[in-house]
Amino acid sequence: MTQLHRTKSIPFEDDLMNESTDERRLSRLKWVPTSNAKLNKAEERLLKAADTEVKKGHVKLKSGDLIWTVIANNRSTYNTPLVMVHGLGGGTGLWVLNFGGLSSNRAVYTFDVLGFGQSSRPKFSKKCDKSEDQFITSIEEWREALNIEHIILLGHSFGGYLSAGYALKYPERVKSLILVDPWGFEGFTERMQEAPGWVRCILAMFSCCACNPLFLVRGAGPAGPRLVRKTREDFRQRYKVVTEEDKHAVHNYIYHCNAANPSGEEGFRSLTENTMFPINPMLERIGMHFFVYCFLKGQCRQPRHLV
Repeated sequence: MTQLHRTKSIPFEDDLMNESTDERRLSRLKWVPTSNAKLNKAEERLLKAADTEVKKGHVKLKSGDLIWTVIANNRSTYNTPLVMVHGLGGGTGLWVLNFGGLSSNRAVYTFDVLGFGQSSRPKFSKKCDKSEDQFITSIEEWREALNIEHIILLGHSFGGYLSAGYALKYPERVKSLILVDPWGFEGFTERMQEAPGWVRCILAMFSCCACNPLFLVRGAGPAGPRLVRKTREDFRQRYKVVTEEDKHAVHNYIYHCNAANPSGEEGFRSLTENTMFPINPMLERIGMHFFVYCFLKGQCRQPRHLV
């Protein structure tokens, strides 16, 4: 069984975000049945499936915000550590199947992006540039707090966008940039040129309602967990090592990651136009600055305009 504990060598904070007994009781009566304690418990169920020792806790930033962090193989100091950034609606627990293989010869760091999971959920600016800077600055403050000099940065989906943005702002810190099915590299015009008319109509309708991307998870109330299970049935097979013991473990984790205050979603929405497309596409900005490994649908590709 994998051990889950804290370590004195990492500047983890005490359980500053833990709920009181009264708060846990009230959470049972909420329309949205979630709480910090339930999210933490759901994540622990996933992390027990890790095939290596992991350490976890909150890292406090200069801003006062807390970033939930999970680390594998912190004893390795020779090779450049790998930092993995999850996508929209994800969290550290979803990397559980990757910890063992990727941490065999280096430390692996993951964290809940500011506004998501067990990290702080501050108010984000509605202005695109300021919101993006808030996300990226939190990553840099997190790196400083952990005293990591250089990193290999891997970002998935929305995490790919943030990773590329971080590499642009702090290139001296990034040894390699790896993007896995990254979001936000092409704008609305480029993506919609060949889209059928009905797709454009649906996107326009969602854009007009100004909804957060995952509002249905919260709007469904007590039916939210079931909604997640129905829409992502593929997770049972993809995380079979976890779901064999608890078939709802991954879905419960995703639900509790996204059922609370949608701080991170609001930050994400400020970066977008027409619902899900970036205001400032990353492909136009990253240009010739980096060699980027980009994995799309299982294949390793070199995105156009990148060298």
